[in-house]
Amino acid sequence: MGRLCLLVMMLVLLNGYCCLGCWEQERIALLQIKVDINFPNGASLQRWVDNETATCCDWEEIECSVDTGRVIQISLNVIREYWRLGDWYFNASLLLPFKELRTLHLIGNSLVGWVENEGFERLSMLRNLQVVDLAKNNFNISILSRLSGVPSLKYLSLRGNNMKGSTHFNSSERLSRLNNLEVLDLSVNHLNGSVLSFLNLNDLISLKELDLTLNNLQSFEPIQGLETPDSRLSNLEILHLSDNWFDNSTLSFASGLSSLKSLDLSFNKLKGTVDIRG
Repeated sequence: MGRLCLLVMMLVLLNGYCCLGCWEQERIALLQIKVDINFPNGASLQRWVDNETATCCDWEEIECSVDTGRVIQISLNVIREYWRLGDWYFNASLLLPFKELRTLHLIGNSLVGWVENEGFERLSMLRNLQVVDLAKNNFNISILSRLSGVPSLKYLSLRGNNMKGSTHFNSSERLSRLNNLEVLDLSVNHLNGSVLSFLNLNDLISLKELDLTLNNLQSFEPIQGLETPDSRLSNLEILHLSDNWFDNSTLSFASGLSSLKSLDLSFNKLKGTVDIRG
């Protein structure tokens, strides 16, 4: 019995020692991501070396848990040399080894899509993932359905992508099942009113902040029930609508937003006194 206890203690200590450095499966996964983001012949992330003694938790773009040593944040912002390498099709399955990943930043890498059958819906397996920032890439409207399968998300930014308005939508190209989402940034996307009816914003029952700055919106009419007292966006506190085409006659939607604390309507077509009481 004594030997068994000693063996268990040694295994626990050994496991703890490994965690102080870098989990091997996560180190290997990061090196695979390096290859992917540099495809076909890029040279970014030079400090990410294939060395068993390398501690990936010390890499600038990586943050690890002080308790478990597992990766909790990956920040790969403007890493891909897109001006030379072209667009990037991401293999989201490369992220699956990061069981405790909470935050993912992939800003400004000319992301346009994903490897077939390896899209962002695979991230649904990462139960701790709460923050995803995909700003300043080239995703189109179809990215919405892929991200709908990640119910743990609390923050999602698609600012400055290529989600321009269209007259043709697939019914699956919408946000859904994001019951925990609190912040959604869709600014600088040139979205028009027809897009709103496909976003399913009313299903985002936990949403507290919505940024639709610099789009081509004229009204919120496509969002059914927004003006009613029992609006499902009743938790919304901050709404950014600057640089759109709203005028005085299209603001009655705000009467259904009972928790609203901040509303930015600068640079619209408003005149004189604005009444948002409905």
